[in-house]
Amino acid sequence: MTRLETSSPSGKGVAYLDRRQRLGFSPTLAFWTRPDIQKLTGPWLAGFVVLWSIALSMFVMQWVPIWASGLLGGAGLFLFIALFERYLRTRLRSRALEEGEGPESGA
Repeated sequence: MTRLETSSPSGKGVAYLDRRQRLGFSPTLAFWTRPDIQKLTGPWLAGFVVLWSIALSMFVMQWVPIWASGLLGGAGLFLFIALFERYLRTRLRSRALEEGEGPESGA
């Protein structure tokens, strides 16, 4: 598995988490353009898009107009990306805290 970078290349600390998600859940472009995030999340996003498309075509397209199914498809992808970013940010913050506490408690 690819390692997530918790600090900036210059070593100044956690620089990638300085920009918060708007409204607490909206995806941020600065987060998703990072190469380490793209490498880590690429297979997950591809799998979700395939499964979500299959689910929409099997269950939704018969009952709603095509524009509504497109809207549902976009909304589902947006929600998945937002929640996935929230999860990754939580993991990055906890890893940064662990790295920060390690040298202090190790004496």
